[in-house]
Amino acid sequence: MRLLDITDAGLGLMRIKDPNEALGLAVRLLAGEAPFRDMPLGFSMGTLVGSIDKGNYFFARRGDRALGVTFWMFTQPEDAEAWLFRGEQLSEDAFKKGGPAAIILGLQATEADVTRFLFRGLRDVYEEVDLCYFMRDYGKDGDRGRRVVRLVRPKVRRKPKGAA
Repeated sequence: MRLLDITDAGLGLMRIKDPNEALGLAVRLLAGEAPFRDMPLGFSMGTLVGSIDKGNYFFARRGDRALGVTFWMFTQPEDAEAWLFRGEQLSEDAFKKGGPAAIILGLQATEADVTRFLFRGLRDVYEEVDLCYFMRDYGKDGDRGRRVVRLVRPKVRRKPKGAA
């Protein structure tokens, strides 16, 4: 396991060297949890495998125990907005070409403090991304339970283009 250097109150971030092991652990954390249990298998597995293969994921851990997972993709803002705001399918091309925007494809944690910790970790991962999109499922029926958010990093926190 390769640990990232973000830690807080006994929590740490980790990635697993073997992508198959990472996939298995992610599936264990997501299985049975809304909205993941209700997604079409092909889409949910495809996005999860793609994110893990590209290293666009990490786990929150306390000691040796994984308590949460998040995974994302980079894409063009227009592709992200078409998916989130108009319900259009993300094309294979959107996954491959990447871009300056990030979509959080999944975030699941066993505790509220772990969720907050994962979001802090994502903030650091996205240091070169000014636009981040995510959809939140509040577990209610219909569209009233879903919230779509377009986040724009404040200008004072943006990393200058070409800066190391």
